[in-house]
Amino acid sequence: MNFVPMTNAQQLLYTLALSNVPHLGPIRFRKLLEKFGSAEAAFHTPIFKWELPIRFKLDSENKTEFLRKAEREMNEALQHKIEIVSFECARYPNRLKYFDDAPVFLFKRGNAEVNPARTIGIVGTRNATAYGRSFCNELIASLRELDVVVISGLALGIDAQAHTSALESKLVTWACIANGHENIYPKENRKLVQRIEETGLVFSELAPAVKAEREYFQTRNRCIAALSDALLVVESAAKGGALVTANFANDFNKEVFALPGRANDAYSRGCNNLIRQQKAHLITSAEELCLLMNWQLDSKATQLVIPELSVEETKVFNLLRRENPLDLDVLKLKFEGENLALHLLKLELKGVVRCLPGNKIELA
Repeated sequence: MNFVPMTNAQQLLYTLALSNVPHLGPIRFRKLLEKFGSAEAAFHTPIFKWELPIRFKLDSENKTEFLRKAEREMNEALQHKIEIVSFECARYPNRLKYFDDAPVFLFKRGNAEVNPARTIGIVGTRNATAYGRSFCNELIASLRELDVVVISGLALGIDAQAHTSALESKLVTWACIANGHENIYPKENRKLVQRIEETGLVFSELAPAVKAEREYFQTRNRCIAALSDALLVVESAAKGGALVTANFANDFNKEVFALPGRANDAYSRGCNNLIRQQKAHLITSAEELCLLMNWQLDSKATQLVIPELSVEETKVFNLLRRENPLDLDVLKLKFEGENLALHLLKLELKGVVRCLPGNKIELA
């Protein structure tokens, strides 16, 4: 395994340490970096000067504890050949950088580029049927010539099938996990993780030794949705993690697809409901997916480029993500910054936004 050693160790140490402050989420974290210039500077600034609604006493004892914890996590990552990438790092996925509430850092291991041309998330029930497994396998095989990266959550059932089918089709696959790299859950998929890491990537927001807990699965599902250009739900009961992932994808303005099933099939109810509620496109073939995604099923398919966004461009992107399209006048009122027209022009040139009749702006 080719391992890229961590760079800017001092900066990373303070990023990890600062993230331990209670109620300091990704958005507030980024505001601190904008205000003080670095995690180290913010860490050594009295908390009342942060001007954030955080009631916590960051005294010398807490600082020492947070720094020691950060150092342990860095040493564990180094020992297990896990790379820690902060959102400021070039090896942090651009697809996540688009979101102002994306994870401050990721623990990742494997051998693949973080900014591929196309990605698809495939999720579903742990109680996969032969119908669901067969469709998943056939669709992924049909996407082989497009070099689509297949993303899933390493769960039993459809998730494991998506990863396995991608490997069999010689496609790169990424796993987003709800635990640390050294506490793989479920245990049955430990060998599958090793296969994924040979040509793909495994992402976690948790330190290597952390065990899977209920609250971590929603964070995992959110990451799958954010990294995916399109999300496919293959099979799901009326409730389940796959539907949570689909809701995140809809919130992120991603294209969501669902495989329909018979009305009385327990593990098709979730998919049928998504289609009925117009929260997902009905899909029965790879050709239908590619048509809606404007992906060409031929060997000369144009490779897409995921552009880097500046801090100000990210602000515009997130405003449009929450309300799309948006009147230009409303956007001006909500945008916290300067030179909005310039940022919109840059985003349009990058293919991220487009102007509509009636002075409206929408995500492209």
